[in-house]
Amino acid sequence: GMGSTILSSGIAAAISIVLGLIVALPGQSSNRWLRLINRVYVEFIRSIPLLPMLFWVFYGLPIVFRSMGLNIPIDPFWGAIITLALSDSAFTAEIYRSGIQSIARGQTEAAQTIGLTYTQTMRYVVLPQAIRRILPPLANQFIYIVKMSAFASVIGMQELTRRANELVVTEYRP
Repeated sequence: GMGSTILSSGIAAAISIVLGLIVALPGQSSNRWLRLINRVYVEFIRSIPLLPMLFWVFYGLPIVFRSMGLNIPIDPFWGAIITLALSDSAFTAEIYRSGIQSIARGQTEAAQTIGLTYTQTMRYVVLPQAIRRILPPLANQFIYIVKMSAFASVIGMQELTRRANELVVTEYRP
C-alpha cells in the first residue's frame, strides 16, 4: 500500500508541476483573454471537491469516451493520478503565479531593456529567481497530494489506507 501511495503521489505531483506551469504562464500575459482562461480554469478546478472529481474521472470519463466511440477504461491507479494531478495543478498554478509576481518588476524591465523576449525573460530571469520562492509551497503540495491519495481507496485503488483497513478487518487488530 505504501508503495502505490508514494508512486501515485509522485507521478501526480510531477504532472501537476508541469501542468501548473502551463496554466500559470498565460495568467501572466498581457493578453486579457489568456488571463481570463487562466482564472476560469484555476477557480473552477479549485472549487470542485476532490471526491466528486475522483468519481467523475473514474466513472464518468469512460462513459464520455464510449459516447465518442472509444472504449478506454480507466484503471483505479491512473484514475487517482489523473484526478490528483488535475486538482493539484490549479493550486500549483497559483503557487507559480505568486512566485512569479514576487519577483521585482525591475528584473523584468531590465530583461526587456537588453532585448530579451517574454519567453526569454521568463526562462532566464524570472523563473530561476522564482523557483527559490516556489519550492517550499510545492513541497507542501506534495504532502497534500499524499494525504489526498487516501480518497483513491473509494474507487478500489490498493493504497495505504485501503490496505490498512483490510488488515484491520482480517486481523481484528486496529
